[in-house]
Amino acid sequence: MLGSIFKVQTPKLFISYSWSSPDHEEWVDKLAQELVSVGVDVTLDKWELREGHDIYAFMEQIERDSATTKVIMICDWKYKERADSREKGVGVETQIISRQVYESTNQTKYVAVLSELDDQGQPFLPIYYKGRIYIDLSNEETYSENFKQLVHWVYDKPLKVKPPLGKPPAYILEENPTVLGTEVAARRCKDAIKTGKPYASGALSEYFQTLYQNLERFWIQDIELKEGKTREEIIFNHIEEFLPYRDEALSVFEVMAIYGNSQENAQVLYKFFENLTHYFVPRKPEGGTYSYTDLDFDFYKFITYELVLYAIAIFINHEKFEAASVILNHRYYVETTNSGGRKVALNIAALNQFADSLGKYYQLNDGPRYHSPTGALIKTRLNTQIASIDLNLAAYQHKS
Repeated sequence: MLGSIFKVQTPKLFISYSWSSPDHEEWVDKLAQELVSVGVDVTLDKWELREGHDIYAFMEQIERDSATTKVIMICDWKYKERADSREKGVGVETQIISRQVYESTNQTKYVAVLSELDDQGQPFLPIYYKGRIYIDLSNEETYSENFKQLVHWVYDKPLKVKPPLGKPPAYILEENPTVLGTEVAARRCKDAIKTGKPYASGALSEYFQTLYQNLERFWIQDIELKEGKTREEIIFNHIEEFLPYRDEALSVFEVMAIYGNSQENAQVLYKFFENLTHYFVPRKPEGGTYSYTDLDFDFYKFITYELVLYAIAIFINHEKFEAASVILNHRYYVETTNSGGRKVALNIAALNQFADSLGKYYQLNDGPRYHSPTGALIKTRLNTQIASIDLNLAAYQHKS
């Protein structure tokens, strides 16, 4: 069924090799059979030449036959020797191949395939092929994987394809991006923790305090509303703007987990998360004149939940379970909308506040209707250095 839908042109491949030994000839023959089995039209001298045929005309197919789309040179010690000395049949083929390789008429037509390595584990490559990429089939353990690479090359279907170009993130497009000024404090605390400085804990506290205080710069500003942006759009853009600072925080979490007393450092992080809940309670920003809504603080709810998940995931990934337990099991003294200004002791669920604005943002922009807009956005912003399974485990631990 698929074959009738997708038409794939049959590639024609010429094999250049040396009759080094019966075992080597058998190895080449087996490779040729494997290529034929995956749809490649192989030209091999032992299959094509008959008594009375012109051997030189056969070898000139490499250049003259327009149907020959690919040529592989099976490189062993004898092939290199004969290619470099232009000896016998390999020498004739080398004159043709080397000229086209040097002239770069078609760099995707020729590739060296290794059948063996020298005593130092180096490839037997002809002089004209030095510095070029080859395919190594000399090792039985990696043969299958590298044969697959060869087949992809024959069909001009590379294993790794450059992804389509995306759009610049919002924090790049912003004319006046929010600056938190945490870079110096982050670098200082990481260096202190790595080198075991006595002031490491203080430097860590300083970084988190700087980050906490300067996050108020992400409050919705009057000018943003006057520009005609919706609250949902402003919040979403602020979340995107925060991305480099999130990754900076994750680099601090990593250092905390790897070096020093991770449990003691987790206590500092716990206090930072507790402080972030201050931003959850609706209040009029200092100097603001607009009428605020509960939505205005969704930025803080989202980034807090995201940072908590990553912190737990990183601690679990590095098997710092006691540090993860500090974040998961401590009581958080927070102010809520119903506590009348008093702080109440709540479990970690206090750090998972629903951000209504995200679902509304996707609706306003004709986006998907996610069951969990917060989860969907966290997934699209996934830091590839953190395994998604660790993040899922952290989310599970967060809910339990």
